[in-house]
Amino acid sequence: MYANLPPLHRIDFATHSPVSAYMKATAAVCPFIEPAARAGCLHGCVVTPDCRSSEDIHPRFFEQLVPQIERFRDARAGLVDKHQRLLICHTVVLHTPVNLDAEVVRLLNWPNWLGWALKHLYTPKEIVFGFLRKNVIEKSFFGQSIPVSPFHGVVIRSRVAGSDARFFTGNRPLLEAMMQAEDDGQNAHAVLPGETVDIRDPQAMRGADYFSRVRQWGQTILPGEKAP
Repeated sequence: MYANLPPLHRIDFATHSPVSAYMKATAAVCPFIEPAARAGCLHGCVVTPDCRSSEDIHPRFFEQLVPQIERFRDARAGLVDKHQRLLICHTVVLHTPVNLDAEVVRLLNWPNWLGWALKHLYTPKEIVFGFLRKNVIEKSFFGQSIPVSPFHGVVIRSRVAGSDARFFTGNRPLLEAMMQAEDDGQNAHAVLPGETVDIRDPQAMRGADYFSRVRQWGQTILPGEKAP
Protein backbone atom coordinates (compact mmCIF):
# COMPACT_ATOMS: atom_id res chain seq x y z
CA MET A 1 0.00 0.00 0.00
CA TYR A 2 2.86 2.37 0.81
CA ALA A 3 5.50 0.81 -1.43
CA ASN A 4 6.28 4.15 -3.09
CA LEU A 5 6.89 6.01 0.16
CA PRO A 6 10.31 6.27 1.82
CA PRO A 7 10.76 3.79 4.67
CA LEU A 8 10.12 4.86 8.23
CA HIS A 9 13.06 4.55 10.60
CA ARG A 10 12.98 4.48 14.36
CA ILE A 11 14.50 7.63 15.88
CA ASP A 12 17.06 6.54 18.46
CA PHE A 13 18.65 9.17 20.67
CA ALA A 14 21.85 7.11 20.73
CA THR A 15 22.19 7.39 16.96
CA HIS A 16 23.98 10.42 15.57
CA SER A 17 21.83 12.09 12.93
CA PRO A 18 20.32 15.57 12.48
CA VAL A 19 16.85 14.22 13.24
CA SER A 20 17.76 12.29 16.38
CA ALA A 21 19.91 15.18 17.66
CA TYR A 22 17.10 17.66 17.12
CA MET A 23 14.46 15.45 18.75
CA LYS A 24 16.73 14.75 21.71
CA ALA A 25 17.35 18.49 22.20
CA THR A 26 13.65 19.27 21.83
CA ALA A 27 12.75 16.74 24.52
CA ALA A 28 13.82 19.39 27.04
CA VAL A 29 10.84 21.58 26.12
CA CYS A 30 8.36 18.98 24.79
CA PRO A 31 6.95 16.54 27.38
CA PHE A 32 5.96 13.95 24.78
CA ILE A 33 9.24 13.21 23.03
CA GLU A 34 11.19 11.39 25.76
CA PRO A 35 8.32 9.03 26.73
CA ALA A 36 7.67 8.37 23.04
CA ALA A 37 11.34 7.52 22.47
CA ARG A 38 11.38 5.16 25.48
CA ALA A 39 8.26 3.43 24.15
CA GLY A 40 9.83 3.00 20.70
CA CYS A 41 7.15 5.22 19.18
CA LEU A 42 9.35 7.86 17.51
CA HIS A 43 9.84 7.32 13.80
CA GLY A 44 10.81 9.47 10.87
CA CYS A 45 11.51 9.62 7.17
CA VAL A 46 12.83 12.02 4.56
CA VAL A 47 10.91 13.12 1.47
CA THR A 48 12.02 15.36 -1.38
CA PRO A 49 9.05 17.27 -2.81
CA ASP A 50 9.52 18.36 -6.42
CA CYS A 51 9.69 22.09 -5.68
CA ARG A 52 11.21 24.36 -8.31
CA SER A 53 9.61 27.63 -7.29
CA SER A 54 7.68 29.10 -4.36
CA GLU A 55 4.40 28.27 -6.13
CA ASP A 56 5.26 24.57 -5.84
CA ILE A 57 5.79 24.53 -2.08
CA HIS A 58 2.23 24.18 -0.77
CA PRO A 59 0.87 21.74 -3.38
CA ARG A 60 3.99 19.55 -3.48
CA PHE A 61 4.28 19.47 0.32
CA PHE A 62 0.59 18.61 0.63
CA GLU A 63 0.86 15.74 -1.86
CA GLN A 64 3.81 14.28 0.02
CA LEU A 65 2.44 14.79 3.52
CA VAL A 66 -1.06 13.34 3.09
CA PRO A 67 0.22 9.77 2.39
CA GLN A 68 2.52 10.11 5.40
CA ILE A 69 -0.44 11.08 7.59
CA GLU A 70 -2.44 8.14 6.28
CA ARG A 71 0.49 5.83 7.05
CA PHE A 72 0.58 7.33 10.56
CA ARG A 73 -3.16 6.59 10.99
CA ASP A 74 -2.68 2.99 9.88
CA ALA A 75 0.34 2.51 12.15
CA ARG A 76 -1.54 3.95 15.11
CA ALA A 77 -4.59 1.80 14.45
CA GLY A 78 -2.36 -1.27 14.46
CA LEU A 79 -1.08 -0.61 17.98
CA VAL A 80 -2.81 -2.63 20.68
CA ASP A 81 -1.50 -0.60 23.61
CA LYS A 82 -3.50 2.59 24.25
CA HIS A 83 -0.44 4.32 25.71
CA GLN A 84 1.53 3.67 22.52
CA ARG A 85 -1.34 4.98 20.38
CA LEU A 86 -1.06 8.22 22.35
CA LEU A 87 2.74 8.45 22.06
CA ILE A 88 3.25 7.48 18.42
CA CYS A 89 4.98 10.27 16.52
CA HIS A 90 6.24 10.48 12.93
CA THR A 91 8.62 13.24 11.84
CA VAL A 92 8.68 13.95 8.11
CA VAL A 93 11.79 15.81 6.97
CA LEU A 94 11.18 17.87 3.82
CA HIS A 95 14.22 18.36 1.61
CA THR A 96 13.94 21.25 -0.83
CA PRO A 97 16.51 23.22 -2.85
CA VAL A 98 18.54 25.56 -0.65
CA ASN A 99 17.55 28.55 -2.79
CA LEU A 100 13.92 28.03 -1.67
CA ASP A 101 14.67 27.98 2.07
CA ALA A 102 13.49 31.55 2.66
CA GLU A 103 10.26 30.88 0.77
CA VAL A 104 9.62 27.66 2.69
CA VAL A 105 10.09 29.55 5.97
CA ARG A 106 7.67 32.24 4.81
CA LEU A 107 5.05 29.84 3.48
CA LEU A 108 5.13 27.55 6.54
CA ASN A 109 4.54 30.48 8.86
CA TRP A 110 1.06 30.33 10.37
CA PRO A 111 -1.54 31.00 9.07
CA ASN A 112 -1.10 29.31 5.71
CA TRP A 113 -3.21 27.18 3.41
CA LEU A 114 -1.12 24.03 3.83
CA GLY A 115 -1.44 24.04 7.61
CA TRP A 116 -5.07 25.09 7.44
CA ALA A 117 -5.96 22.21 5.11
CA LEU A 118 -4.16 19.56 7.15
CA LYS A 119 -5.66 20.79 10.42
CA HIS A 120 -9.22 20.92 9.11
CA LEU A 121 -8.98 17.49 7.51
CA TYR A 122 -7.18 15.64 10.29
CA THR A 123 -7.98 17.33 13.60
CA PRO A 124 -11.25 15.29 13.71
CA LYS A 125 -9.08 12.17 13.34
CA GLU A 126 -7.17 12.89 16.59
CA ILE A 127 -4.07 14.24 14.85
CA VAL A 128 -2.09 17.42 15.50
CA PHE A 129 0.90 18.81 13.63
CA GLY A 130 4.08 20.65 14.43
CA PHE A 131 5.66 22.58 11.58
CA LEU A 132 9.46 22.83 11.64
CA ARG A 133 11.17 25.64 9.78
CA LYS A 134 14.87 25.40 9.09
CA ASN A 135 17.12 27.74 11.09
CA VAL A 136 14.20 29.68 12.57
CA ILE A 137 14.35 30.78 16.23
CA GLU A 138 11.01 30.10 17.91
CA LYS A 139 9.55 29.88 21.39
CA SER A 140 7.11 27.42 22.94
CA PHE A 141 3.61 28.33 24.12
CA PHE A 142 5.13 28.94 27.57
CA GLY A 143 7.89 31.18 26.24
CA GLN A 144 10.72 28.63 26.34
CA SER A 145 13.29 28.70 23.56
CA ILE A 146 12.83 25.79 21.16
CA PRO A 147 15.98 24.24 19.67
CA VAL A 148 16.53 25.53 16.14
CA SER A 149 15.61 22.90 13.58
CA PRO A 150 18.32 22.08 11.01
CA PHE A 151 15.64 21.06 8.50
CA HIS A 152 12.14 21.83 7.32
CA GLY A 153 9.61 19.24 8.41
CA VAL A 154 6.30 18.28 9.95
CA VAL A 155 5.77 16.34 13.17
CA ILE A 156 2.64 14.16 13.13
CA ARG A 157 1.31 12.93 16.46
CA SER A 158 -1.86 12.02 18.33
CA ARG A 159 -3.71 14.81 20.05
CA VAL A 160 -3.68 15.04 23.83
CA ALA A 161 -6.89 16.89 24.64
CA GLY A 162 -5.84 18.11 28.08
CA SER A 163 -2.70 19.90 26.89
CA ASP A 164 -3.28 20.53 23.18
CA ALA A 165 -6.33 22.69 23.79
CA ARG A 166 -4.00 25.68 24.30
CA PHE A 167 -2.99 25.53 20.62
CA PHE A 168 -6.60 26.01 19.45
CA THR A 169 -7.75 28.92 21.59
CA GLY A 170 -7.98 31.21 18.56
CA ASN A 171 -10.19 28.85 16.57
CA ARG A 172 -13.32 27.63 18.33
CA PRO A 173 -14.48 25.19 15.61
CA LEU A 174 -11.09 23.48 15.52
CA LEU A 175 -10.93 23.43 19.32
CA GLU A 176 -14.28 21.65 19.45
CA ALA A 177 -13.20 19.26 16.70
CA MET A 178 -10.01 18.48 18.62
CA MET A 179 -11.83 17.88 21.90
CA GLN A 180 -14.42 15.60 20.26
CA ALA A 181 -11.99 13.87 17.89
CA GLU A 182 -12.08 10.15 17.29
CA ASP A 183 -10.36 8.39 14.43
CA ASP A 184 -13.08 6.19 13.00
CA GLY A 185 -10.82 4.96 10.20
CA GLN A 186 -12.95 6.60 7.53
CA ASN A 187 -11.62 8.75 4.68
CA ALA A 188 -10.75 12.16 6.11
CA HIS A 189 -11.13 13.68 2.65
CA ALA A 190 -14.73 12.58 2.15
CA VAL A 191 -15.81 16.13 3.08
CA LEU A 192 -14.43 17.42 -0.22
CA PRO A 193 -16.72 17.58 -3.27
CA GLY A 194 -15.76 15.89 -6.52
CA GLU A 195 -14.27 12.58 -7.55
CA THR A 196 -12.30 10.44 -5.13
CA VAL A 197 -8.51 10.63 -5.42
CA ASP A 198 -6.02 8.07 -4.11
CA ILE A 199 -4.72 10.03 -1.12
CA ARG A 200 -1.99 7.44 -0.54
CA ASP A 201 -0.38 8.26 -3.89
CA PRO A 202 1.40 11.62 -4.30
CA GLN A 203 1.40 11.30 -8.09
CA ALA A 204 -2.34 10.66 -8.22
CA MET A 205 -2.99 13.81 -6.22
CA ARG A 206 -0.61 15.80 -8.38
CA GLY A 207 -2.22 14.56 -11.58
CA ALA A 208 -5.64 15.63 -10.28
CA ASP A 209 -4.33 19.06 -9.17
CA TYR A 210 -5.75 18.00 -5.83
CA PHE A 211 -4.37 20.79 -3.69
CA SER A 212 -6.20 23.34 -5.83
CA ARG A 213 -9.43 21.47 -5.08
CA VAL A 214 -8.65 21.52 -1.38
CA ARG A 215 -7.95 25.24 -1.47
CA GLN A 216 -11.19 25.93 -3.37
CA TRP A 217 -13.06 23.90 -0.76
CA GLY A 218 -11.42 25.97 1.97
CA GLN A 219 -12.49 29.20 0.32
CA THR A 220 -16.12 28.06 0.30
CA ILE A 221 -16.19 27.38 4.04
CA LEU A 222 -13.96 30.30 5.04
CA PRO A 223 -15.17 33.28 2.98
CA GLY A 224 -12.63 36.07 2.88
CA GLU A 225 -9.62 33.79 3.38
CA LYS A 226 -6.94 34.16 0.71
CA ALA A 227 -4.05 31.92 -0.12
CA PRO A 228 -0.65 33.50 0.53
